[in-house]
Amino acid sequence: MAPERGDADAAGSSLVLRDLVAEPDDALFSAVYDRVLVPSFAVGELEPLEVIRAQVTDPRHILRMLACFGADAEPVAVITSDWYSRSGVMLIGYLAVRPDLRRQGTGTKLIERAVVKWNAELSPALAVAEVEDPRQFQGSDAGDADTGNPADRLRLYESLGARVIGVPYFQPKLSDDLERVHGLMLMAFGVDGRLLGDVKVDSVPTEPIGAFLDEYFEATEGPPPPQDAEFVNLKARVLSTAEAPLLRADELDRLPQL
Repeated sequence: MAPERGDADAAGSSLVLRDLVAEPDDALFSAVYDRVLVPSFAVGELEPLEVIRAQVTDPRHILRMLACFGADAEPVAVITSDWYSRSGVMLIGYLAVRPDLRRQGTGTKLIERAVVKWNAELSPALAVAEVEDPRQFQGSDAGDADTGNPADRLRLYESLGARVIGVPYFQPKLSDDLERVHGLMLMAFGVDGRLLGDVKVDSVPTEPIGAFLDEYFEATEGPPPPQDAEFVNLKARVLSTAEAPLLRADELDRLPQL
């Protein structure tokens, strides 16, 4: 697809939106990784450069990536998602804005556009994102939704209609030299191909979440899916009920823990 002219940012300059999977460009991808992703995520939460680079050119098209660029192809922001076709779950991966260009609404515009685009393309059983539990991650004083500040990111996603899924969760090891990340939550953006902002539901089925855990952990820690006690317990807790409640940010005391 041809580059798309984006909305004007707060400074008045226009941004160009590029699909870096449909039109791979290694120089642009490397700039996005180094200047946008690396400053925005903690060790353990960001996959190595070579891992994401391989996903960009993977013919199975699991990864999706939209990036915003300013003048002279300077990277501004990026969002990614991963499509887990067996479970029918779309996982929104990274959302980040370059540190010197934050607090201008770019991240909000980007995720709005990406979620609508990808949800229409894939019609997933569930569209979800991983977020840090703000009770366990405080973030920096200067942080915001663009940087990964947990409370602000939670409020941003909630303003877009997303809700916390009432199941325990932790992130798998994203590479052999990283550890699992605890204290994370899953947020739902859509169910059965519909965005939560467009439908009135107060719960989501757990069956696709269980299938997603197998598929996600197999892709990152396997194959096959892990069978250690921690993972087996996580999956059993998720599948202990047929439906999981959707929670607002002020209802996190109802979130089950492992």
